[in-house]
Amino acid sequence: MKYFIKFLLFVFCLPVYAGIIRHDTPDAIYTQPNTNPALNSVGLVVFNTAEGPNTCSGTVINKNWVLTAGHCVNKAEAISFYLPSDAGWRFYQANTWVSHERFLNDDLLSGWDLGLMHFNSDFDITPAQLYSGDDELFSDVVSTGFGYSGDGYTGALGIDYLRRTGTNMIDELWSNEGDGRQILWSDFDHPVDSLYNLFNYPDFSFDDLATTLEIMPAPGDSGGGLFIERDGKLYLAGIQSFAGDFNGDGILGYGDAFGSTRVSSLFGWIQNKINPVSVPEPNTFLLFLLGLIIVVVVRKLNSSRNSNMFLNVCH
Repeated sequence: MKYFIKFLLFVFCLPVYAGIIRHDTPDAIYTQPNTNPALNSVGLVVFNTAEGPNTCSGTVINKNWVLTAGHCVNKAEAISFYLPSDAGWRFYQANTWVSHERFLNDDLLSGWDLGLMHFNSDFDITPAQLYSGDDELFSDVVSTGFGYSGDGYTGALGIDYLRRTGTNMIDELWSNEGDGRQILWSDFDHPVDSLYNLFNYPDFSFDDLATTLEIMPAPGDSGGGLFIERDGKLYLAGIQSFAGDFNGDGILGYGDAFGSTRVSSLFGWIQNKINPVSVPEPNTFLLFLLGLIIVVVVRKLNSSRNSNMFLNVCH
């Protein structure tokens, strides 16, 4: 399967922006309000670049931090974050942001497509918890984000800025760089036709057809959250990065796939950014003690030089 993924390097991949859904399932089921606090941590990102405004998604992981895709922030000149509520949108303005130092905008397959945004204002929702495990392969996942909509036959049709939530499965772990497993891959399966199954494992049939609420990111969903359930709790396992027209039919739909940057692979980078190790400043007493030691050392050196000069003169 990894050799097949390497072949996909030559297939056109696009940053993803909210969801392509099953053609036989009402859209209202995907857009119904989330009852799980983890899913409510995903909001809409609006950022401005020199080329104009764009939208992505992002996930609150700390009272002041949002995790998103690197290509959503690396060229941004201003970023706003919006969380939906019963009373309307709650608005937050980012004061700083950063993409991974190894991320290149034209290389989404490298596995470094991750970014962070910092906000001075505290978020009033429960942050998503990061997943640090190593057992994502073949796990069911929940995907959520904002942006374009459509179904497996039509592809992306338009954007309505509604949050859609659906399900899928992790079919493969692979990336072009890093530990070689920095992207979580999922295909978009058909409800009844297994010929659309892109990641086909001949010895297994559990991944041949669509999940109950099969979804694939579409053009507004980049930076959206990919969640995994462990012990009855949802954890943030991936950040949606790109989707590709792998079957060549000209749309993002059945038979295609998407990749999400794996959170566990870059767990350390995330933690170092939001919880930097600080060197404590020396207190006044330590500074005084250090100064006293320096004075004593300097006096001894001067005394030694004077003694040597006296000896040289006497001889």
